[in-house]
Amino acid sequence: MKQEQARAALYAATASAISNLTPTPAVQWDNRNLVDMGSQVDPYLAVDFVVSGGSQKSLGKTKVVRYLGMLVICAAAREGQGVKLLLQWLDALTSPLQMRDIGGVVTQAAMPQAPKDVLGWHIRPLALPFWYDDIVESP
Repeated sequence: MKQEQARAALYAATASAISNLTPTPAVQWDNRNLVDMGSQVDPYLAVDFVVSGGSQKSLGKTKVVRYLGMLVICAAAREGQGVKLLLQWLDALTSPLQMRDIGGVVTQAAMPQAPKDVLGWHIRPLALPFWYDDIVESP
């Protein structure tokens, strides 16, 4: 499996889970549908696919490389709007995405991250560790 295949599998599952959220948020995906934090009023989500490393899992003519990464979902609301909706969204996304085999991408338990405040926004990140294998044929 290549990076784009892994990203596409995770994003399809994430988009499906997001479609069940109420209210339906604006979503910033990697470097698309960018949210203008200066003009955005309503809470929104930002989703990023990050491959952070890999290791060789076998020797021989056919080699397996296991790649590790994180699907990072950030729920953001204007400062002063509270966190209830953000936490509800993240809770609703955790169940369908964690500890699953999603098209060959294996996700692990979700890991809430420390909140941060940026440019008048309160942001709650959630990291979903994942791994997938790629087969590398030797010439």
